[in-house]
Amino acid sequence: MDIKIIPRALTGKVKAISSKSDAHRLFFAAAAAEEETSIVINGKAGEDILATINCLKALGAEIHERKTDADETEYTVIPAGRVESDILPTLDCGESGSTARMLLPLATYISPKGFKMTGRGRLPERPMTPLIDELIKKGCEFTSKSIPLEVKNTPAGGVFKIAGNISSQFISGLLFLLPLLPDGGIIEIDPPLQSAGYVDMTVKTLSLFGVKVERNDNRITVKGGQRYISPQKAYAEGDWSSAAFWLCAAALNGSITVTGLDAESAQKDKYVFDILSRMGAKCSQTDGEFTISANSLKGTEIDASGIPDLVPVLSVVCAAAEGESVIFNAGRLRLKESDRIESTCTMLKSLGAEVTSDNDSIRIIGKKTLSGGTVDSFNDHRIAMSAAVASVICENPVIILGAECCAKSYLSFFDDFNKLGGKTEIL
Repeated sequence: MDIKIIPRALTGKVKAISSKSDAHRLFFAAAAAEEETSIVINGKAGEDILATINCLKALGAEIHERKTDADETEYTVIPAGRVESDILPTLDCGESGSTARMLLPLATYISPKGFKMTGRGRLPERPMTPLIDELIKKGCEFTSKSIPLEVKNTPAGGVFKIAGNISSQFISGLLFLLPLLPDGGIIEIDPPLQSAGYVDMTVKTLSLFGVKVERNDNRITVKGGQRYISPQKAYAEGDWSSAAFWLCAAALNGSITVTGLDAESAQKDKYVFDILSRMGAKCSQTDGEFTISANSLKGTEIDASGIPDLVPVLSVVCAAAEGESVIFNAGRLRLKESDRIESTCTMLKSLGAEVTSDNDSIRIIGKKTLSGGTVDSFNDHRIAMSAAVASVICENPVIILGAECCAKSYLSFFDDFNKLGGKTEIL
């Protein structure tokens, strides 16, 4: 699906969708609970969450959904237990790296006789080897170190050594597994741990389900033989990653209030609010509502190590900020749904921005407006949504090729875009 956007300012109020990072974790924990049903409240799930739900169903969990009057979905999750069938379940992860990496260790416990894992898009190319190597050392058998693959055996406990600069999802995946093993385990992280906030989110979810971990710098100790105890009902919190698109659009041209966000969230993407304030946007907040209005913007330096998902849309803001901006510590972006350093730069250049990059950083010279043009989404939801945000400062229409990829994380993105005053046309 290709979409044409007529440039105009965005204004109004929009409710944040649920955090898919938080929702993934709640569903994993709910499926691991012992014979206790959990209710997970999640609003407007994207394709990645649907992939997690389908994988958990394949492992034997029962998940039933019901729409609520608050335009949310209430998921009743009946745990999977342990699968003893000789017929290996197939876990189709779609394009979701979060599903594949975080579910893989837990699935070895739920289905000890084995399972198959498949995926599509760039998922087969995304790194899995560091996690798989550690599971092999503890007794798992793999037919491949990349998707598609087949796995057998539940690993033994012990010490798991993981580099912290590739994917925090490896660590989160092990954290879901280790409490269930008789001997538990220790995760030794080779620093630096990038995206540490996502590990914090996992620890928070485990605590909600009664699981305790001990974290000491780059060493996490998990006692074995623990039980996941359902909290009965759990709410996926508002998503700062998706809210960032509206906040950035407002900083460029307009005024938007995003509701349903938690200033105390473990999501590091909440720092988008501080970054935009530092760049000169007008910012205010009260009772979970965050408002940003356009103002003269100044270039800045942004450390992307803890907020990689924000880089494409913050790059758009930098393209309209006076002076030079540098986004650094961004090397891991090359391993996302697209090579996000390359795709971000290509997107900006297609719209008339002045941008250069190297292996680890993006350098942008800002200008008041962009020319507009045609953008390849690279089948990457964050590139497509960032291009839509860029339209608010373009002199001519923006055409996004393959815009349907937004559904990966934000099914109703263009609906909300239009509600805020945007004008789109499906080509």
